[in-house]
Amino acid sequence: QQNGGVKAENIQERSWRSRKDIVHATNAIFSKAFPEMAANRQLKTMPDGRQIEVDQVALIPQRASNDQIAGQANPAQPEAAYSLLHWHFNYEGKRPPSIKVMQHAIAKTIKDTLDRGIWIDPKGEDGLRLAQAGDIAILCRTNEACAQFAEALHHQGLKAAISRTGILQTAEAKLILACLKYILHRSDSLSVAEIILLTGHAPIEDIIENRLDFLKEYDANDWNWGQEAPIIQTLNELREQVVELSSAELLDLLLENLDLRAYILRWGKAEQRLANVDRMRKMALQYEEKCNRLHTAASLGGYLLWLNELELEQKDQQGSGESQDAVNVLTYHKSKGLEWPVVILAELEKDIRDNIWGVHIEAESEAVDLNDILGNRYIRYWVNPYGLQWKGTNLIERINESPIKAATTQKAIEEDARLLYVGITRARDYLVFPTRQKETNWLNRVCCDGNNKAAALSEEPETIWTWEGQPLLKHTQVFHYEKELPRIEMGADLVSYFIRKEEKSVHQNYLVDLNAHCGKTYKIQQNQSYHPALKLGEFADSKLIAKALKIAFNAWDSKWDLEQKKTLSQQILERLECEEDVDLLAFVQQLDAFNQYCKEQYTVTNRLNFYPVSHHEKGQLFENWMDIVLETEKEMIVIQHSSFAGAAKRFPAKVKELSPWIYHSRKALEQTFQKPVRVLIHFVLEAKLVEVN
Repeated sequence: QQNGGVKAENIQERSWRSRKDIVHATNAIFSKAFPEMAANRQLKTMPDGRQIEVDQVALIPQRASNDQIAGQANPAQPEAAYSLLHWHFNYEGKRPPSIKVMQHAIAKTIKDTLDRGIWIDPKGEDGLRLAQAGDIAILCRTNEACAQFAEALHHQGLKAAISRTGILQTAEAKLILACLKYILHRSDSLSVAEIILLTGHAPIEDIIENRLDFLKEYDANDWNWGQEAPIIQTLNELREQVVELSSAELLDLLLENLDLRAYILRWGKAEQRLANVDRMRKMALQYEEKCNRLHTAASLGGYLLWLNELELEQKDQQGSGESQDAVNVLTYHKSKGLEWPVVILAELEKDIRDNIWGVHIEAESEAVDLNDILGNRYIRYWVNPYGLQWKGTNLIERINESPIKAATTQKAIEEDARLLYVGITRARDYLVFPTRQKETNWLNRVCCDGNNKAAALSEEPETIWTWEGQPLLKHTQVFHYEKELPRIEMGADLVSYFIRKEEKSVHQNYLVDLNAHCGKTYKIQQNQSYHPALKLGEFADSKLIAKALKIAFNAWDSKWDLEQKKTLSQQILERLECEEDVDLLAFVQQLDAFNQYCKEQYTVTNRLNFYPVSHHEKGQLFENWMDIVLETEKEMIVIQHSSFAGAAKRFPAKVKELSPWIYHSRKALEQTFQKPVRVLIHFVLEAKLVEVN
């Protein structure tokens, strides 16, 4: 409001997620539950110039497949015609059974529904298909309820994808941490014992007995105990490689070289355990990102201490183990931004959370000052002196009659509405309301202006919700389950993962290494000078002059007149900024002398400048460029320019260095032209040609 309120153009008008009745039910419930937003209608200008009223709550369903799922309905799957489903569970006796029985009944119904089949329209897929376990989400108010639902699903032979704390107490985390601690401290005998136990190299009794025997002969600080175990020996070998590795890199190294996943999968619940392994890797990256933000050094010891802090604060989240064969179980809060074809709204019986005890932030004024965001606020802390026996006391009676209690209750009702809105709008195809012989207090409060006792659901097909003058229909199923349901064992997990990598081996390079000796002998056939060496300035860069000559040799045309040759040479020298280091006429004369020498020595039928060649030998590839290739009737002559500026007596050493290149160049041209090949190294600064065989 301080920034001008919600703009009409920013109000969403259409829902592209949910089926028609889910959208209409959301409109009907929350147009009343959010009275301020529903009443705040604004004008929006349409493309044709019309102005219409826009509601901040109500949406228009836009799903193209609204009626396609309903068209799949048959006697075996009557619920496909509806998007609002009501599962009601009846039990014998006057008192309803515990919530645990209700959870097992919901799990049983999920299994029966999947076995029977229910049609969905998955996002991003082409056409309808039958739902799988991963298409279903159960939303709960608390993490405790999530864990209970996961157990109920397991009881029915269904997997559960659930995010919960306590990853450091799992066996897979203990094995990984034991390996990390042993890498950090070689004398950590407790980690050695944990590694040997968890990898199945010895039972606990043998480990303890072996340790006691060791202590009779050696000092407790002696780190040689347990070294005979193969996995400990591998860790000792890896220790030297991990000095420069980050926590995440070290974790990956251990997982690959020790094949820890193979040990972990032996314990069952494969998807969950592998998700926890991935979660440990993610936590290592989070630790490193934290260190980067704080500009502190990241270390293995720091990572282990950081994990301990997460555990103490109950923030060590486990992996959720999501997969298409696992039902998603999570809290309403964590479901924000997500969606599923089938959403089950659990714990609709929850009482209001209007507790006035503890810490609350109170505002002294309703308006927010953008220049002083935290201003006009204070912290209220009320201590409960009675513990769990506060009901019926004079204090609580006075508090219940106070304006503060009324305001706290109103805030709780509004929060209830917002949270239920999150849950209802997660559903794409089916929204399930499970009930039993007990009031759905939470749903009642949201739908009936805070009244817990006004029933929002009944066994009738019509709901109390209407939209655009039409009552909304639901499909009600009444189930009768025993308090004790038979347990269904899960099938064996079939999990794909990367197996332990192969041992390191030496492989031949694909490209020929020209620095390696080719295994051939060579000799200098002749050493011919065709022109006096260039005289360079005192501070000349010989490599630049050589580069200029090499460029000019490849671009030279002996048919040019003197001025054309001087112009080209001047341009090359200026571009390389060495025109003052050499006499231009002497430069041109050497170029002419080289071309005249080639003309006199060889009867050339074809000249190729900067010619690419390649050939394979013993599985390796040689690729390079020949500066000049002269073709005659009988042979090929390769002239390769060299920038070498040493004395002539050092030519043999340079030729030896180039011998692998010479050998492979000859082989390449022989294969291409099927003629004998001669190779000459052209020392351009000395104006000498050296033929090498």
